[in-house]
Amino acid sequence: MGSRTVRREALITDRLAVGSKFDKYHPEDAKEVRTAEVRPGKVGELKVAWKNYKFEMGWWTIAPDMVYRKALEAIKDVHYSARDVEAFAVALSEFQHEFAFAFKAGVLLSALINKSDETRFFIPTHHLDTLICCLGYRNTKNIIVNGNLSAWTGQSMQSGKIIVNGNVDNGVGKEMEGGSITVNGNAAEVVGWSMKGGEIHLNGGYEGIAGDVKGKIFHRGKLVVDVR
Repeated sequence: MGSRTVRREALITDRLAVGSKFDKYHPEDAKEVRTAEVRPGKVGELKVAWKNYKFEMGWWTIAPDMVYRKALEAIKDVHYSARDVEAFAVALSEFQHEFAFAFKAGVLLSALINKSDETRFFIPTHHLDTLICCLGYRNTKNIIVNGNLSAWTGQSMQSGKIIVNGNVDNGVGKEMEGGSITVNGNAAEVVGWSMKGGEIHLNGGYEGIAGDVKGKIFHRGKLVVDVR
């Protein structure tokens, strides 16, 4: 990893600490809204998994797969449904002021989604003061997010679909290899950073597209990037 990349990632990490730059925007109307069927026992088990998952901030930029595998290890003995994951996402407000919450929440939710036998997930974020980062890491499922997200949504995504009924910060689709991401709100800078495949659909404003995109990017239905 070059020094330029390290500086760029360090800058974005610093920005995450002060919150999303898009807090002033209001998300688009949600396409689908559900009320989670809260199962206190399962949510309690997932809270224990949260506490057992020791997220190592310094390792995320150099060994994200290792950090992700530790998340899978933390949930290996928990049996849960998509509704339980949705309810846990609501319960995450309890931990949102912890160190590295944005990263830890995004990676753990991604692991829960990918490990599940179910294919469709609803993740609410409108109740959080600290926005989630990296949601959809190595994603293979269909996710609908109602609310805003921080940086690197869909990082290293493999397949499936992510729909965000809200805004996203920097690097949406970073290193994604397949699938599609739709942002119905606004996107920040370096959209598609090191993207290797797949599609990104931007239905609001955006600040900039990365220069190393390999895939398709649409803006309000118009194809603006098509690199293979």
